[in-house]
Amino acid sequence: MGIGKLSLFEPAGTCGLNMKFDNELLLEMITSQRLKLSFWDKISHYWIVVLTFFGAIFWWYQVIKINITKLETTFPTLERSIMLGVGFLVISIVFFIIQYRRLIFKQVVIDCTKKQCKKAIVKTTQELEWIIIEKSDSYICAVHNTRTYLNWGELITIIKTDKGILINSICAPAAKTALFSFGWNRKNRNTFIRNLKQIVLDK
Repeated sequence: MGIGKLSLFEPAGTCGLNMKFDNELLLEMITSQRLKLSFWDKISHYWIVVLTFFGAIFWWYQVIKINITKLETTFPTLERSIMLGVGFLVISIVFFIIQYRRLIFKQVVIDCTKKQCKKAIVKTTQELEWIIIEKSDSYICAVHNTRTYLNWGELITIIKTDKGILINSICAPAAKTALFSFGWNRKNRNTFIRNLKQIVLDK
């Protein structure tokens, strides 16, 4: 499967996301090597960025208000408001970079067939208890239900390409969004890649 062979894609549903997982979207993801999200899924994925950015706006508003009214209270002082405004802005930028990078697919260059890919998916599903929610010959979407207080699971997306596979695992935006997967995103990716490489070697 490659960019020039989109006829191999099968119609799909929502893949656990609030958007259609269709041919156009798949082509866009293959080209950009980034997982695409709907507007509301983006809000869910970037919620910490939005929250800290509003924190920065609040404290800069305090700075403007102090400068306009010329009245400086004990709290917040002008210096403290500037410090907190800058602090929240820096935190917002850092979290934006982290969340932005999490949408990048990991590319694995490997000469594998669709049958070998399916075997690796089945093996990984059994090992990690993935739940396949959407699939075709060229891609799969799965979820892993961690269900802890700080992480409600991960969304795994795998796309077969001419050069190998693209794989991404993020905290599921359709569930209660967590900031950290506590190693599960890495484990989802690495376990599938290890199984696929082993199956290819055993052919």
